[in-house]
Formats: sequence, structure tokens, C-alpha cells
Amino acid sequence: MGPLGAGRPDDPPFREVYETLYRLPDHAHVEKVCKSLTAANFPPAILNFARQFVIFKNKRQMADYHPLARFNRSTVATDVETVDAVRRAFAAADPVERTRFAFRVSVRERRRD
Repeated sequence: MGPLGAGRPDDPPFREVYETLYRLPDHAHVEKVCKSLTAANFPPAILNFARQFVIFKNKRQMADYHPLARFNRSTVATDVETVDAVRRAFAAADPVERTRFAFRVSVRERRRD
């Protein structure tokens, strides 16, 4: 089963949809929403995923946009372990909560006049 919960990752239509959705988010918006989430809104596994998203988004930006930035191998190895643990906890969370989270970070709220 694929990462979206349906379809096979080796199926071309599934891959096309998954790759499109993967590139779709406005990461600045997602970061802002992740920072605004509270325990009243989501369970711990989702909140931890949101916190780690912010941390790793900023690390990725540092790696992408600061050509002289240096990263210790041990720190990177720890980061990989952290991402894997957070990803597994997120995957084990209630599917309804994962869907709510995905919807929340994907949709911009309209301003009310």
C-alpha cells in the first residue's frame, strides 16, 4: 500500500498523483500552521510531527541556501533517526487525525471582512 493509504507506489497513476501532491504545499504556510497548533487541536504524535516539520524545514533551507553551512555527520545521523521515529509515530496515529492535520496545513483560511 502506498503512503497515501491507497494504491500501489509502483502504479504510474499513483506515482503521478503522489509526486504532484508532494510538491504542492507552500512550505511557509505549512510552517506557520504547524507553529500554531496546540494540544487542544491535535494528539501528541501529530503535534510532534508538526514541530519536527518546522525544525527540518529550516535545516533544509540552511542546507539549500547557505553554501558554506556545515553539518556534523553525527548530527545528521541523529536527525535521520528522529525523522524516522516521528514518521512512524505519525503513520501510527489515528487516520482521521492525520487527515485533519493534512487538511489544516493544506487549506488557507479566508479572511473575513
